[in-house]
Amino acid sequence: MTFIKDRQHMIDIVEKEILRSQHSFSYIVSGHRVPDSNVLAIRKVTARGVKARCIVQNTARTTQNPIETYADMGVEVRYLPNIGIRLFIFDGTTVIMTSYDITQSSRAFGIRFRYPPVAAAMNELFEEKWKTATTL
Repeated sequence: MTFIKDRQHMIDIVEKEILRSQHSFSYIVSGHRVPDSNVLAIRKVTARGVKARCIVQNTARTTQNPIETYADMGVEVRYLPNIGIRLFIFDGTTVIMTSYDITQSSRAFGIRFRYPPVAAAMNELFEEKWKTATTL
């Protein structure tokens, strides 16, 4: 278990976990600018066959990364209104959950778990949200 103190710490940990991914990487984010290092990491893992899916929880108008950017990274993307969480699930074993406040998008505090039962529960949540999300 690792505590995440801010957005930069989250970005660094997410990048490391992306690069470790072997099979799947699912995540819910605000849609604000994805750091270049994470874009590169995502491109690397999708190029080697890792399945990546993203739920963006802002409107297309407030999303700073055009949907095409996600497609260029090899990520399938859908949209939901704000659900107040950033969530990352790696290979069904590791989960990163952080806060998300639309008024303070640069803020992020949370926790990283490497525990399959927690990952399974969070994956169920992701799948439930994925089914109701809108394809853009």
